Amino acid sequence: MSISMVRFPIAFVLSLLLMTSAVLAGSIIVLPDSQTPGAQDRLAREIAYYGDYGSLAVGEGDAAAVARLAALGFEVHSLGEWPQTGALYVSDPEHVPATARVLYRTATQRLYHSNDEEPLPGCMHRRALVQRIAWKVSPGFPRPRSDAGKSVNADPQIAALVSQVNKSNLQATVTHLASYQTRRSDQAVAHQAKDWLVQQFQAIPGLSVSTDTFNASYTPNIIATYAGATHPERLVVLGAHYDSIAGGALAPGADDNASGSAGILEVARLLPQLQYENTVRLVLFSAEEFGLIGSAADAADLANAGADVVAMLNMDMNAYRAAGDTLDLDLVTNNTDPNLNQFLIDVTSAYLPGLPVNTGSLGGGTSDHQSYQTRGFPSAFFFEDLGSYSPYIHSSSDTVGLSANDFDLAQAIVRSFLAGAATLAAPLRMEISHTPLGDTTMVGSAYPLAATVTSLTAATVASVEAVYRVNGGGDNSRALIAAANAGEWIGSLPAVSPSGSVEYYLLATDSNGGQKWAPEGLNPGDGRYRFTAGQLTTIFADDFEAAGENGWTSTQVATQNDWQKGTPQGKGGYDPGSAASGTGARGNDLGIGNYNGNYAANVNNYLQSPAIDCSGHTGVRMRFNRWLTVEDGYYDRATVKINGVAVWSNPSTPGGGANHTIDTAWTPQELDISALADNHPAVRVRYQMQSDGGLEFGGWTLDDVELYTLQDGITPALSTSETAISAGQGSSVQFDIDAGPAGAGRPYVLAIGISGTTPPTVLNGVSIPLVFDGLTTLGFQAANTPAFQNFFSTLSPAGQATATMVLPPTALPNVPGVTLSLAAFTVQPVTWASNPVNIVFGN
Repeated sequence: MSISMVRFPIAFVLSLLLMTSAVLAGSIIVLPDSQTPGAQDRLAREIAYYGDYGSLAVGEGDAAAVARLAALGFEVHSLGEWPQTGALYVSDPEHVPATARVLYRTATQRLYHSNDEEPLPGCMHRRALVQRIAWKVSPGFPRPRSDAGKSVNADPQIAALVSQVNKSNLQATVTHLASYQTRRSDQAVAHQAKDWLVQQFQAIPGLSVSTDTFNASYTPNIIATYAGATHPERLVVLGAHYDSIAGGALAPGADDNASGSAGILEVARLLPQLQYENTVRLVLFSAEEFGLIGSAADAADLANAGADVVAMLNMDMNAYRAAGDTLDLDLVTNNTDPNLNQFLIDVTSAYLPGLPVNTGSLGGGTSDHQSYQTRGFPSAFFFEDLGSYSPYIHSSSDTVGLSANDFDLAQAIVRSFLAGAATLAAPLRMEISHTPLGDTTMVGSAYPLAATVTSLTAATVASVEAVYRVNGGGDNSRALIAAANAGEWIGSLPAVSPSGSVEYYLLATDSNGGQKWAPEGLNPGDGRYRFTAGQLTTIFADDFEAAGENGWTSTQVATQNDWQKGTPQGKGGYDPGSAASGTGARGNDLGIGNYNGNYAANVNNYLQSPAIDCSGHTGVRMRFNRWLTVEDGYYDRATVKINGVAVWSNPSTPGGGANHTIDTAWTPQELDISALADNHPAVRVRYQMQSDGGLEFGGWTLDDVELYTLQDGITPALSTSETAISAGQGSSVQFDIDAGPAGAGRPYVLAIGISGTTPPTVLNGVSIPLVFDGLTTLGFQAANTPAFQNFFSTLSPAGQATATMVLPPTALPNVPGVTLSLAAFTVQPVTWASNPVNIVFGN
């Protein structure tokens, strides 16, 4: 770990440096309580925030930022001026160079300026270069949060990996690395350690191993890559530093950080037992003790390449436990993503329910995760203990047994680390092919579903369910049935009446307990299919495929008009890489041309529709597909307006927070705009984006905008509660018959056929949509038995009746795949027949 390891009460000290042509001037210091929720985000959004170094946090800003920070309750102090040459450093008081100018003091640390950027023997480990890199707050980790009711479910195969973390392997690796006596990254012996580590990675099948000489003065970073099978462009970065330091003295570095390096090797050994959707990038960093130099180089390379980094997990010191201290995992909050930390707490609870997890700030130190968090990549720091970490680090006493003294603790921390890494990498499971249900005028009868689900591993598809909600209500689910054709699953969604909108997604589970969902998203239900049931009248629709503007206009109120039309380019880390349908979409900065994909600071602009004539229409609604990423509404505001009146805006946290809106898939949206649009001759829809001077995301991306009305749907004369039956498990299906008032009191038959519905049979001039066959005859004979209840009876005075088919399980091999066709008709004489319905037998 880098910088002094002295423990002390935590406070941020933030220097804001005002640039002039020759000097850094007018600087200020801010001392907020680092435990305050959102304190780091508040600082980062007001200034160019370099990072939290324990008792010091450093950045750049201007007078306006000072005023805003003061208004938020931060204490502000001036630093003065110093030459622009050289660099800023953070150090403990004992290791400030004599030539340095101290700019700010705390009880345990110093912020100083020096033109001497060469390593100082005996003290370089006590200071860290404060790099002039603008801090970019990550958008918040868009994965399950306990407080959102989306706790992580343990995957059996990941659990099997976690159980295999071997304490003896960890201890053996730490012992070997400590045997080099020092792994100081500017010394020749560190190259010996590097060569040995490379050999260990190369011995693991499936890994691609390389080194990166980012600076000839230091040993290189070691990089081992395990390529993702379906999304190799998505990176999960796992890291630890392998260097140690003690000036010119010996530094075995057993706990700091042979223990973390051993953990990465153990994770690398176990991960290839499974395949993953995403790529895993394992990095052993050099020159961490000289100021995070190796990790800064790697993070910069990824940022410059526009890499899609899902998360970065860092492990630094995991094997020391003080006498009497509880065995637990500590997640450091300095320079880490709070949502990712919560996700890792959820993961640990799922896979290691007996392991307590603590979170908090680490005083006097930082580590390689900071290099990634400052680049906007969500990062986390696994640590042994916030209050009682090893007192022997950075010395000749950092040895196995004294400093690295508890490999039960190391094993527990590595297990949690591996569980998080494997979950983020997304084990390869299944592929789902499904044609989404479209809008329908039919209500009152089940809607048939079908999907093809293919396992991409040796496991088999165990179950598929449809999770649905009607008119924005709560989620319900229905199991699908394995069809006769291999890989096909069939079922239905329940009837909607008299009209409504339905959203649903498919969730498949394999024989190993792994899951896959469609549409894709980071979590089940992030994306959903949508259709309406009822008589829909489209008033206006635009899928942005046609050339020209089609009446849409975009307007700059302040700073920039970045609205674009075309194919989204997936830039900036937040935007989609394609339209929701077709190839065209509209949005803030789609990344076309020289645009970077993110909206700019201090903008106010909007996209507005042409005037839409809603005269003669009541109950007007609007729907569209959205991929929106925007900061907490206290800071940045995405708004939908109808004729200037806001009907939706992104959530806002009172006083500011991190309640960012981060879509990770195209998501259908529906708004009731009837109060503003009904019978209005000129309705204008406006999508507005306003930002402040802080954090910027991808903004609006829009597709398939439609204004419509939805009236009561058409209920068929014969409707059904299910459209699929399990032959092996049997099933109960209800049929509702409605012949209307003309059928009052008439006898009816609900007949069954298997030959299809074309051509129909004509009786007494009435076309009955069945071909009569042997099954029909059997059905007549079995009418009103327990299996076919009320299949022959009398319609009510309203011309209605209900019949039920209760089929027992059957093992007959020729039943799956059979389609039963049913139709009702009145008899004595035949004067009316219903529509047909089909019921398919699955396995």
